[in-house]
Amino acid sequence: MKFIFVLLLIISSLNLSGKKLGNKDLKKLKKECSLKNGLTCFRLGDYFYQNKKLKKANKYFKKACDLNNNSSCYNLARNYRFGYGVKQDFEKTNEYFKKACNLNHGYACYNLLSFYENSKTIKEGQFEVLYKKVCNFTNKKRCLKLADSYYNGTKFYKNLFKGKVVYKKACSLGSVKACSILADIYEKEKEVIKLDCEDGKSCYDKAYNYYKGNEVKKNLKLSYKLLEKSCNFNYAKAYTHLAHYYYQGLVVKEDFLKAYNLLKKGCKLNDGKACSNLGFFYKDGIGVNKDVNKENNYYQKSCKFNSSLGCANLAYNYKKGIGLAKDILKANKLYQKSCDLGLGKSCYHLGEFYNYGIGVKKDKTKEIKTILTIFFIIIIPFILLQIF
Repeated sequence: MKFIFVLLLIISSLNLSGKKLGNKDLKKLKKECSLKNGLTCFRLGDYFYQNKKLKKANKYFKKACDLNNNSSCYNLARNYRFGYGVKQDFEKTNEYFKKACNLNHGYACYNLLSFYENSKTIKEGQFEVLYKKVCNFTNKKRCLKLADSYYNGTKFYKNLFKGKVVYKKACSLGSVKACSILADIYEKEKEVIKLDCEDGKSCYDKAYNYYKGNEVKKNLKLSYKLLEKSCNFNYAKAYTHLAHYYYQGLVVKEDFLKAYNLLKKGCKLNDGKACSNLGFFYKDGIGVNKDVNKENNYYQKSCKFNSSLGCANLAYNYKKGIGLAKDILKANKLYQKSCDLGLGKSCYHLGEFYNYGIGVKKDKTKEIKTILTIFFIIIIPFILLQIF
């Protein structure tokens, strides 16, 4: 019942806007105001404000504000802010916004937030109280606007934490947009956590796991970002793996030149695989002119850095005399090193050498040994993978 009475008084006050009152009506309202009826004093103030009698309006807004009418305090703050009927005074503006906000006037709280943020004097406790009042005593749209202001730095100084807190509140008030933005924020935060690594190796290991799907869901985009981060630590393997993304066009546009430059960095940091891949680029003319001398130079570097594939490629070129003087003995030694480094294909070629006596004496024992090596390097791991 009390709510209905107050609502009727507010509606009747709106009817005064722009309407001329007779002396009798004014006298009646003034008498009610003198009896400390805050709402009536506000009605008088609003009446004079609408009729552009600003000094009189402020007189009654002041009386109503003293009687704890929050709208009158807000109007006084506005008038002091813009100098409507009074001398402009920002201290009084702040004082009346503060009082109106304490009386739960949402727009006053919003303006007070703006004042504090611009002066950069707001404390965490003040922020929490004010944002709740802004959200609770205005609406979800105003609450969303407040969140945007913090998160994007459009009205207040940028503060991602405060923005997230207010988006959460706006979402709880039913703002679908706020909920959607909040979901995006949480998704980005998850990605930041996933991208967290402290050095080149840890970043690379994480990238490799996301690339392969080892104990995590396969995610090439995340793997790519982690590889970039690992490269920032100047980790050799990361350059080689990142080159693979540009060579294959995985989550990025295919770019052979970029792949080549990344491999050069990896090779310079003594990564054998990077050097071996550079040899392959010169062999097939990928992003560079074919050059058998450079091909073999990179295979030699690669083998020096213990790349099984680099040793195998160099062995093949010695075996066939590609860009090098044909040398079966060197080919044999290189295939042996490659086999020892775990490349099954090289063990097979080594077995052929001993079986047919190519550049070496026929040796069944060594042939069997290479076959057993193939068995342990390739077949057993394959069987274990099928079982587990």
